Amino acid sequence: IFKTALQNTHNNDIVDFKHRIVLNIGEIRHVHQRGKVIRDGRHRANGIQGTMQDITERLNTEQRLLEAKREAEKATQVKSEFLANMSHEIRTPMNAIVGLVELCLNSSITSKQRDYLERVETAANGLTNLIDDILDFSKMESGKLRLEAVPFILEEMLDQVFSTMAELCRRKQLGLIRPPIDQHYHAVVGDPQRLRQVLINLIGNAIKFTEHGQIEVSFTELERTN
Repeated sequence: IFKTALQNTHNNDIVDFKHRIVLNIGEIRHVHQRGKVIRDGRHRANGIQGTMQDITERLNTEQRLLEAKREAEKATQVKSEFLANMSHEIRTPMNAIVGLVELCLNSSITSKQRDYLERVETAANGLTNLIDDILDFSKMESGKLRLEAVPFILEEMLDQVFSTMAELCRRKQLGLIRPPIDQHYHAVVGDPQRLRQVLINLIGNAIKFTEHGQIEVSFTELERTN
């Protein structure tokens, strides 16, 4: 131990290192040795003064915590994969429901039937948005969420958002003011699905907490790149 300590000091009188010892019963313990080198009148090292702390239990605890952390991360990964798979499985029939409702709405039906179908459509769109949120959450947990950068027409995206939210405003007798789009930047590059989700969530919260009056959505250009 004395020689090992001197090798680890690197010409420094401070001793600080960890090593293993074997007891006479064959048990292995881990210790942390700290102290300083004792030198004689000629500045020759002839001993060490300090402490030797048994850190076996601490190392065992750290190892158990590390294993528990790995198990928790594995469980989180399994949960995220399950949510992602289930979200896809649920979204497929939901798309079919929305498509069939739109076909019915474009056919000759009574006013009462139209009212029922519009309610189904609103509920189905809301559930589809919820499924998208769950899928995004599972992607964020697994570190797989990526924003797209694709060209899209801002007006077309707004048509989808406001056609969905206008019915909810009408039921609460609220006005919904749509932002005017400058034709110079109506074609943009971004993630239309995420932007649609953000707008639907914002407008949905505004509808929920607005008892009377109107809701206005506005866009402001912060910067422009080439």
